[in-house]
Amino acid sequence: MRVDRVLACAVTLLTFVAATAAAQDPVEQTTTTTTTTTTTMVTEVDYDNSWILSGFVGSSFGVSAQQASVNFGGSLSYLHNGAFGMEVLAGFSPSLRLNRLGGLESDVNSYMANVIAAIPLGDVSRVHPFISGGIGAMTLSLDENAALGITRSGNAVFDPDQTQFAGNIGVGLMAFGPGHWGIRADVRYFSGLGSSGSSVTTDTDGDLPVAYGLAEDALRKSSFWRANVGVALRW
Repeated sequence: MRVDRVLACAVTLLTFVAATAAAQDPVEQTTTTTTTTTTTMVTEVDYDNSWILSGFVGSSFGVSAQQASVNFGGSLSYLHNGAFGMEVLAGFSPSLRLNRLGGLESDVNSYMANVIAAIPLGDVSRVHPFISGGIGAMTLSLDENAALGITRSGNAVFDPDQTQFAGNIGVGLMAFGPGHWGIRADVRYFSGLGSSGSSVTTDTDGDLPVAYGLAEDALRKSSFWRANVGVALRW
């Protein structure tokens, strides 16, 4: 009987120890973390048909200009399918020296209506090499006192402000980033159209025009180049 009691006590003790050990073992828990990645897709605007507004600065030079001078201006263009369209262009040269005005500084401004043809290149037509040309008007303003100061003939006639029919043609490039902004650069030739209605003689010294006094004559017979670069906005 003693042996049975000992065995029973031993079994009871082992059972207690096992139960206690089981109670002390940590319960493993598996935690699953789900990470959600959100991808934002940036959709660029289709600029197949677009308006383009640009402002520019550059230089007027060559042909009838005695020396290069600063010019500035702006343009508004519309391109259909990024390839064909129309544009209006205004340019201002506040100190252009024309040969036919004896090198006097004059304000020569241009206002043109052009047709434009471009080649759309790159994603969403980002790059546009183009050619444009058309007709419009050139205006010339000259300080009257300066003009009369070199007119040594009493019968010289001078009108310091004139507007004349003119034309232009140019080539250039427009390039845009992924947004609305970009650049525009071009080289353009301007020329007055028509023949002169006044005779041009020289003074007794043979160095200055006398009857040239008509700015109309200077405009009709003058031509020059303009090179410009500036910012462009399309929408």
